[in-house]
Amino acid sequence: MAQKRGMVLSGFFLGLALMAGGNLLSCSSKTVGTIDPEIVAGFNAGIVRRTDPLKVAFVREQDISRNLSPAVFRMKPAVQGDLSWENAFTLVFTPLEALKPGLRYMVTVGGKELDMEPFSFEVEAAYPSIDVSFDPVRIDDAGEALIGGYLEIDEECKPALIERVINSAKLGRPKWDHLDGRHYFSFPPVKQEKSRLGIEVSWNGQPVGSRDEGSATVYIPGQEIFTVTEFRQARGMVEAVFSSPLKRDQDLRGFVTLEGESDIRCSLEGNVI
Repeated sequence: MAQKRGMVLSGFFLGLALMAGGNLLSCSSKTVGTIDPEIVAGFNAGIVRRTDPLKVAFVREQDISRNLSPAVFRMKPAVQGDLSWENAFTLVFTPLEALKPGLRYMVTVGGKELDMEPFSFEVEAAYPSIDVSFDPVRIDDAGEALIGGYLEIDEECKPALIERVINSAKLGRPKWDHLDGRHYFSFPPVKQEKSRLGIEVSWNGQPVGSRDEGSATVYIPGQEIFTVTEFRQARGMVEAVFSSPLKRDQDLRGFVTLEGESDIRCSLEGNVI
């Protein structure tokens, strides 16, 4: 079930809080103390990602030239972080370390420096969610099968921790490339055998604070049968994956057609057209 995240709003100040740049989804939260709707427009509450900054939006412009002490924004259990102004309406607290997933924190904001009575609200750190996808098995001209794919996680995380998530009892740990929010993994090549071979790959999100875990069996087709193992559309292309590599110098004209298209271009790489 998806976890709710958002910011609690005070009365009709939604428009002002939107101008302040908040992520304003309605969410119930336990609050302590009186929230003055003429001062506070909204604040983060409920379920938050472990690395998300916490924000408080004010109705009126604030004097952002003044330095604020840590006392105006406190968390229990205590969390070290940086306090700053996102703009003239929005105070931001950025934790220096990721919050502990599943733990509830009481946040207290206010005091003389902000010219307001303190009030408190609860936030709970969400467990990160991970998703593992596999690419089609590629077989090169030497008959070596390449197993790989990518992992996605819904928050920033240290690459060294992500690299501990995926493992194979047969192939060990994969190599990694981290690009544009995706984390690509590839295992050492496996020699194609006469019969189909299953390789189990497992993942456990504990190193990145996630409760997600699972496994999948990736099958390397055998040499005995030549067939199409998969069709898939990706990056504006249609790929046909075969059970064995095709001849590099093979002329594909007339052998590959696409309904409704007369002008198509084909390329060949190992067992993939």
